[in-house]
Amino acid sequence: MFRLTVGRRLALVVAVAIIAVAIVVLVVLRGQASDGAERAQLGVDSVAIPVSDFISADLEAASARLAGLASSSQGLEPEAGAALDAGFIAVEVVSNGQTSVLNASSNVLDRAQTDTVIGATRSLDDSVVVIMATPSSAPGTTQSAALVGAYDVTDLVNRVGSFGDETLVQVLLATRNADGNIVVFTPSTRSEGEPVGPVSESARSLIDTVLRGRDEISDSNTNIDGVDSVVSLRRIPGIDWVLIAATPTSGITAGSIPIWLIPAFVVIGALSLIPIAAMRLRLRRVVEGAQDLFDDRLVAPLDDDADDEIGILSRTLQSLDERLHDEAELRSQSAATLQHRATHDPLTGLANRARLVEELTDALRERDHVALIFCDIDGFKGINDSQGHEAGDLVLKFVAEQLASAVRPSDLIARFGGDEFCVLVRAEPQVAREVGAKVERALDSTMIVNDNPLRIAGSVGMSIGKITDTPDSILHNADLAMYRE
Repeated sequence: MFRLTVGRRLALVVAVAIIAVAIVVLVVLRGQASDGAERAQLGVDSVAIPVSDFISADLEAASARLAGLASSSQGLEPEAGAALDAGFIAVEVVSNGQTSVLNASSNVLDRAQTDTVIGATRSLDDSVVVIMATPSSAPGTTQSAALVGAYDVTDLVNRVGSFGDETLVQVLLATRNADGNIVVFTPSTRSEGEPVGPVSESARSLIDTVLRGRDEISDSNTNIDGVDSVVSLRRIPGIDWVLIAATPTSGITAGSIPIWLIPAFVVIGALSLIPIAAMRLRLRRVVEGAQDLFDDRLVAPLDDDADDEIGILSRTLQSLDERLHDEAELRSQSAATLQHRATHDPLTGLANRARLVEELTDALRERDHVALIFCDIDGFKGINDSQGHEAGDLVLKFVAEQLASAVRPSDLIARFGGDEFCVLVRAEPQVAREVGAKVERALDSTMIVNDNPLRIAGSVGMSIGKITDTPDSILHNADLAMYRE
């Protein structure tokens, strides 16, 4: 009776495997060209996507820094040191109707009246710059203007090439110059940093398609930098740049092989299982890391230090994760700083008028018990005139501290303007009157200015909110009450 023993099963498996491998090898050789092209396409896509995201994040962070310069400079041209620290090699304030020295277009200047705008790419001295503009005001006036900056992207452009590998993937950037011609402005990694050669007609057509509005496009055979390549092109959001990732088509297609090599392939295939398994494990870590990076951040560090494609991709993803994390922290800190500046008085650290009106509006809308205490410093102008503005600033800070010591933690103190302060009390009228009395006592105090005692006094008025009140009416009533009292 015939039995499938362990030996026979093994022999059958080996025989089937040999026949299967022989058939598969022949079939795979016929379709290797198309399969190789697909794999190459996946390879360039895997490089293009994170590099595109990295460039977008860098430009967004730069535009946020320019907006911060406009806010801090208050309509004046920022200091050169501050501009350089923010990455801008030149800045200017352009009023309506003026011509930009940095060649910002009229379209960019018009749009910059209401929003931060990323404009065209220019050559400035020996640097590649991107023109950016953000709302500002004309110096010494309230007329609208734009703060224009030339953001130096030379290092960014040079770093783009480091994301690829000269034997596998080359990463380039292209745009349309002022003459309307398409140019590639990143150095060639295949020619020791020399400029990329003339753009081929096929590459020009693909770049033009992306510049006209298509987000991404791929092609299996386009001449890039003098080499027929599998390419992936992606439009960088917010700027007329096209990211090109290319890998040569040479070596993808293989011809037929002699039949006698089939058994050798089988043996080699069996022996290659061990390194293939190890490589599969390494590749799986990279894929999992890429997915983690896509979702948020790397869960585990990618520390593959091998000098092959997987090692390079692993380190590239690790570097990208660190850069994106740093950029995210910078954007978060910038946003928090801008929010604080928008709602607080820079001298005293108290809430400003805008914050007071916002809180007062909320309190009236929620129909809470609300009272507003309005006070100013008696004789403040005389203090400024006799003691100097620095002494005046010390008085304002002192009054802010006195008010803070008199009110409850839940009450909002705001500097309304000049020497005027307000306290917003959300409480019953009786409690509000008690707080008002404490405020009045706190204002009646003495401080030391220029080594001399200075008596501080203030006028206080209170308005108890009614259902029909608006922020303007309750502020007006409190102001009137201050003068009556």
